[in-house]
Amino acid sequence: MQTNLKIAIVGAGIGGLTLALALREHGIDAQLYEQTEVLREVGAAVALSANATRFYERMGLRAAFDAVCADIPGLVYRDGRSGAVIGHHRGDPDYRRQFGGAYWGVHRADLQAVLSKAVGLESIHLGHRLTDLAQHADRVTLAFDNGERVDADLVIGADGARSITRRWMLVQCSVLFGT
Repeated sequence: MQTNLKIAIVGAGIGGLTLALALREHGIDAQLYEQTEVLREVGAAVALSANATRFYERMGLRAAFDAVCADIPGLVYRDGRSGAVIGHHRGDPDYRRQFGGAYWGVHRADLQAVLSKAVGLESIHLGHRLTDLAQHADRVTLAFDNGERVDADLVIGADGARSITRRWMLVQCSVLFGT
């Protein structure tokens, strides 16, 4: 496997940071380019199921997460109009035994802080809003609104539902999203 690839991840949210950790586990370095000047996550709480918690524990982040997470005993899903229970999800000790990982609740900002520290700020380039992608025979050139240009072997878009990366890479595709 070629591990000296120059990989650019556009977006340093939860997905981009987690991807950078996963690539690093395989000896692949990635640089993250984030449009905001300061890492901050909007929103409230996130529930992390066993697939996520097993991965983060394998990355050696258990102690960091213990400081900001709470074990969730379970969730109840209700109809937004009637309030009727329409489902539930348990997170008790049986959950860990069955799925091999905990069920955690964490604030998005705390999750992003733990992940950005694990990735390392030297790999996160803030103030880089993508304005153009140019495909060449042997590389892709990313252009940012701050005037910087970066060459990469591979570009990965992790810049959210309204992804500018997707617009540059998949011009012909339309994506529906919302709640």
